Amino acid sequence: MKIAKRIIGLTLSVCFILSMCTFLTGCGTSSGGGAIEVDNDKTQMYVFSYNGGVGNEWLDETIKAFEAKYANTSFEEGKMGVQIIPDKQKMTAVSMLDSFPNSTYDIIFNENLRYNDWAAKGNLLDISDLVKEVGDDGKTIESKLSDNKAAALTARDGKYYALPHYEAFRGVVYDIDLFEENNLYFAADRTYSDFILSSTEQRSAGPDGVVGTTDDGLPATYEEFFKLCDYMVQKGITPFVWSGEQNAYSEFLLYALSETMAGEEGAKLNYNYGVGSLDATTNIVTHFTNGQPVVEAMTITEENGYLLRQTEAKYRALEFLFTIFNKSDYYYKDSMGKLTMSNKEAQQTYVFSKLENKPIAMLIEGTWWAKEAADSVELSISAFGDAAKNRNFGWMAMPGVYSGTVDSSNGKTQVLNDCMNCYCGINAKSTGARLEVAKLFVKFCYSDEGLNIFTKSTGMLRGVNYELTEDTKANLSSFYRNLIELRNESVIITPMSSSVLFINNETTLTAYESYWNSDQYLFPVVAFRGGQKSAVDYFKGMAMTQQDWEATYGRYINQN
Repeated sequence: MKIAKRIIGLTLSVCFILSMCTFLTGCGTSSGGGAIEVDNDKTQMYVFSYNGGVGNEWLDETIKAFEAKYANTSFEEGKMGVQIIPDKQKMTAVSMLDSFPNSTYDIIFNENLRYNDWAAKGNLLDISDLVKEVGDDGKTIESKLSDNKAAALTARDGKYYALPHYEAFRGVVYDIDLFEENNLYFAADRTYSDFILSSTEQRSAGPDGVVGTTDDGLPATYEEFFKLCDYMVQKGITPFVWSGEQNAYSEFLLYALSETMAGEEGAKLNYNYGVGSLDATTNIVTHFTNGQPVVEAMTITEENGYLLRQTEAKYRALEFLFTIFNKSDYYYKDSMGKLTMSNKEAQQTYVFSKLENKPIAMLIEGTWWAKEAADSVELSISAFGDAAKNRNFGWMAMPGVYSGTVDSSNGKTQVLNDCMNCYCGINAKSTGARLEVAKLFVKFCYSDEGLNIFTKSTGMLRGVNYELTEDTKANLSSFYRNLIELRNESVIITPMSSSVLFINNETTLTAYESYWNSDQYLFPVVAFRGGQKSAVDYFKGMAMTQQDWEATYGRYINQN
């Protein structure tokens, strides 16, 4: 295990040095194998792609197919064919906001790209014509967008400036093999045990209250979740691991829990503030009695949007996290005690844990984890052989009810938030043949062929609707097959809306640092780790006054 960690660390160090060399020299032509020589007999087009969770193999495959498709097409006099030159770095969209228009890039694929900020800055080309044009697959890109996404993308001025890149959710990975081998599923019949005693025993209906869906046997309430954690500990299994270095990772659990408890319309209120909402009511904690929250259903509008920092769903999620943090046998020690434990190290610890007879059941992560952890999986196969091959992991459905019995009458459909603000856009300053090629490249990426190239390579979906080919399905890992199955049973929301208030304040209303901050703390884990705050005190510190809300956002309220 120590040797494997050293290999990962060395690999990451080398990659970092190489990427910095590329950045400092300004060549902008990194393709994993050094600078790319420009072919002056072809038309060039330059693409920036964030080198993060989904990697860039998909981009290489897309470029290969696109260049072949237009090998005999001339875009400039005296030239034949195209040459797509990619730059793959870990430069965030935040750091590129001011520099992108004057960069060499024609196209950007990046995460944490605040769509409305970029559109307002004039960075992105109006691609409405491209989105509405029928492609080679006989479909428009617009037809592949959900109604909510189409409305939000065009809410600013009726135009499209970018398209959803990859779809990503925050939450919990679970080891399906470990669950099945140890009968960690709740039983439908609790006469003899809360948990199944054999693989043939019927499982409970799970969080959605419906038998026969992906979440059967998983905790349907918060109380059941803690009962599961206790049962794991009895069996010598550690329930959780997460990155101790990146404070935001533990918050992934907060989002997953609170959004499913709030429900689709309740979760959307965090972005639309009741504008265009079918149901703008949600449970607000008004006060505490004997340490327990007292809630009241309230209608949310832009005028009282500050109340959303005090929802019951947010409090229950904080209480859940606080309980985990305060039971040391509920988590791997380095998640709280080693503040240099990166997400890659947490992934590797998780992958190796069962093989080393120190099993960890769940990893707090994002759905991109499996792509990032590919090196760790390969190392585990080298170390443990067949035992490490073809392992089954899944994306865990979260309970949406605090306590009691869950059935079809009160079960909660999963709410999955496509949270990473991943977009593809064209530089507003691109012109001539490069712009022509850029538009064609984006169209190809969002054609059925291009979309399947992406999913076959990454296992993940783009944030649009499309059918997977049988070949693509056959190449999916068990984790991504499970994720897609759960996704098809869930509600997908996106941190976007047509609210003028949201459009003009997207960053401050959605950033990690503003969503769960309390008094002087930006992240709950910091306050909980040091024992400075209880869940109740932290939650109370999250409150915002009406006066502060109006002072900050007043000029945008009721402008729709």
